[in-house]
Amino acid sequence: MLASYITIPAPRVLPRLRRRVRVRATDPDAANAAAKVVADSHAYKGTLVNGFTLHSPMVSMAMLRLGATAEQIEEQEKSAFEKNSRYGLLEVEGFDPAAEAPTAETWTRFINGDEENELLLRRFWRASIRERGRSESVGACLAELWPGLQSRLHHGPIRLAYASDDDEEETAAALAAYCCNYRPPAALAAGPASASCLGALEDLRLAFQEDMDIPKV
Repeated sequence: MLASYITIPAPRVLPRLRRRVRVRATDPDAANAAAKVVADSHAYKGTLVNGFTLHSPMVSMAMLRLGATAEQIEEQEKSAFEKNSRYGLLEVEGFDPAAEAPTAETWTRFINGDEENELLLRRFWRASIRERGRSESVGACLAELWPGLQSRLHHGPIRLAYASDDDEEETAAALAAYCCNYRPPAALAAGPASASCLGALEDLRLAFQEDMDIPKV
């Protein structure tokens, strides 16, 4: 087993979020169709089991920006829904008024990889967006979850990026899905960090030689 690994550290300071260029739909019917897809997805959990919920909001927005018609967007939603229904769609859990609610001080305790607390997290992020604004809320979430960005979490940032600037419901849903599909980074082997990318590659080469018992050149 290789003794060294290449790691990409989390940034010390989150870059300033730039305001995205808002794409205006030339077809209002298509825009309404895409908005309906996004709204429909909110009835279901944003988990890996629910491919419809994970993909349809961002696919509908991508189709809208590419000039799709309302009929094309609606057909895509119908096809995706029928396909994923065969595997079973999980509806978002009901609201329990007795459950502890996340706050600005405690929300990180609700981060999990078991697809739990999604509705509570949606409510928290919706309130955060209204109180602190979209940019600050998104920045707070990304700063905390950045180290765990891997295949399981790719959907969260992508869905978040497609959420409209003025759609707080979809932004909150994307942030909540991000939080409840989190897996921390795998533990790394102990050892000194490489001085540079080239140094890391050289360390890997030497470790491979040692593991394979190849004479050093």
